[in-house]
Amino acid sequence: MNVRHSSKTNEQYTPLDLVGRFRKLCRGKIDLDPATTARVNEDIRARKFYTKADNGLKLPWGTPRHPKTVFVNPPGGLLGLRAAREWGTRSQQVAWWFKVMQELQLGHVDRAMFVSFSVELLQACQIQPTDWHPLDFAWCIPRQRIRFERIRRDQRIVGKQPSHSNILIFPGCFLSEVKQHFGDLGKCGVSR
Repeated sequence: MNVRHSSKTNEQYTPLDLVGRFRKLCRGKIDLDPATTARVNEDIRARKFYTKADNGLKLPWGTPRHPKTVFVNPPGGLLGLRAAREWGTRSQQVAWWFKVMQELQLGHVDRAMFVSFSVELLQACQIQPTDWHPLDFAWCIPRQRIRFERIRRDQRIVGKQPSHSNILIFPGCFLSEVKQHFGDLGKCGVSR
């Protein structure tokens, strides 16, 4: 086992400051969080959410007539073998990125924030190429690693210093918007 990737749980929650920034960027609305829990959605306040039991990788996220603003903090860890065959990867993070791209291409998503817990996503998307690489969209690389949170006894607990550098990716968002709401956290850009 690679110690850098080990964790007691693959459920690590985005700090509410980052969620609030995305909500402001989207004029106050997050339509869907496809990878969460009921308890966490009390904080995220997405109009709709999918839990692990719902399996947001299998469900549609919107429609072309009603595209959604989507917040995605994918679970870590590995997919089961059946799902890995379907998505072409064992990585949960990469599979969820592929799902965001699928929903974007279908017109089901108009804006998204994808919280990548590791910049290794950038490498993985070159090994398993997609039509759109994460750097093709507006992004922010925070100066400091995101201290993901856990929930213990219904309280958010700030995690220890994470072992990975992070990248926030914003499909459908303008770079100027990302800089306005996230620029003080680190370098923002777009490669295309």
